[in-house]
Amino acid sequence: MVYNYLSDLRAYLIKQFGRPLARKHEKLYVETTTDRREYVGTVKLSERETIELLQRIGCEPNYLAAFKTLEDSDVTEIGSWVWRGSVGDVTDPSTYEQDTQADMQLHLNMFEVDGEENTTAIYGHWEYSWLTHPVAHYRGAKQLDAKGARIGRELLKQELGDKYSGIVDEQAPEELN
Repeated sequence: MVYNYLSDLRAYLIKQFGRPLARKHEKLYVETTTDRREYVGTVKLSERETIELLQRIGCEPNYLAAFKTLEDSDVTEIGSWVWRGSVGDVTDPSTYEQDTQADMQLHLNMFEVDGEENTTAIYGHWEYSWLTHPVAHYRGAKQLDAKGARIGRELLKQELGDKYSGIVDEQAPEELN
């Protein structure tokens, strides 16, 4: 799968080149921590099926994102995705409008759940789009963790409909791989 290859290449390049560069330049970062308040849900699907689900809700791979580690752990992401658009009422997905040139974006990260085959934890935050506001995005201005988690859940609910409660668990797992 092309996504997996490019995602693995991104992780390799950050570890091999990004980390040493960031150590030399204090204002540069290539890795950040994902706060547990960003928890969207645990999806009971294979990684491939989860990727297909994210694509159906309009997400694209986010290869230029900083590499994420889950807060207070050594658990690293297995994928980074982005949905760009505007949101009227956060509780009403019918007010969401996808727009690749929007001011804001939903950044979603996938983490493997320890010992659970076909289970992926998704975390997300709402932030400035790096396409339209690169400096504000890089500085983390206006990053909203809880809002991002809520928008992520609403997009999944809208796509999955009645299947949502059987596929997505909103209770955060205690153990991640």
